Amino acid sequence: MHKAPPPLRRPPGAEIQRVFQGLYHITLPGPLPGFHRFINVWLYRNRETFLVDVGPASTAPALVDALRRLDIKRLDWILLTHIHLDHAGAVGRVARRFPESRVACHASAIDHLAAPERLWEGTLKTLGRLAEAYGPPEALSRARLVEAAGLDLPGVRAVLTPGHAAHHVSYLMGKTLFAGEASGVILPGGSPLPYIRPATPPKLFLETFLESLDRLMGLNPESLCCGHFGIHPEAVSLMRAHRDQLLLWRRCILETLDRTRGEDPATACLEALLEADPRIRGLFRMDGATRERERFFMKNSVRGFLEALGREKRP
Repeated sequence: MHKAPPPLRRPPGAEIQRVFQGLYHITLPGPLPGFHRFINVWLYRNRETFLVDVGPASTAPALVDALRRLDIKRLDWILLTHIHLDHAGAVGRVARRFPESRVACHASAIDHLAAPERLWEGTLKTLGRLAEAYGPPEALSRARLVEAAGLDLPGVRAVLTPGHAAHHVSYLMGKTLFAGEASGVILPGGSPLPYIRPATPPKLFLETFLESLDRLMGLNPESLCCGHFGIHPEAVSLMRAHRDQLLLWRRCILETLDRTRGEDPATACLEALLEADPRIRGLFRMDGATRERERFFMKNSVRGFLEALGREKRP
């Protein structure tokens, strides 16, 4: 007698945390091991209701379910910090569920959202299995796309912050800054220093990244809502620490390259950085799957520096 197959497990749902009146932090389920409590989006509900980022396509059902649990009947805006698939991959699916919503993004991102085939192919080439876990994006009508620079949402200011991506935008609401990855990746639980990891993949233009950080610090926000992960007080201090960190990485990578012979430069530089940078040493206290995730992204960030430094040295 054959046993009946086990019932299919329902994918884990999103975690919802109320931050303050009207603002909710929504943690999306991890698409792969090691991605638990790593991808989050932000919901604000008041006279107008908006999301900041939507996560990957594969977690769209969890996000839509979270919005249902919060009794969201109308979504006026979706504000995208950038169109990497862990931040914007679900936008077509979420926008289809809320047909009244308008989507704000950088002007250069509009073509990619309206016809995402090249974005998907490029992400597959770069991220491979991780891209497959994120899932392919769904096209969005151009009629619903709005240039963030012209955002007309009372109480919210869009700030162009190229660096992590050329099409990166941050959003300021009062003293709360939704910074995407313009302030790096800041994970809770670091001790004695917060864990901060640069998000500097190729193609990196370091001076542009630093200028964006300066622009955000000049806004004097108090709270920092990160793309990865959570909300943090003392926003300006954290961004200043990240600015110093970027310059430390540049110095350390240059010094490592000067003495590296016959080994993979990205690996050699990463090992040197783990010695030199106290803000990434929290890596050694992470579980194995999370540590593997962070090493993957760290090495990609190192490659951004290597490409940028190689460009500097060319005549």
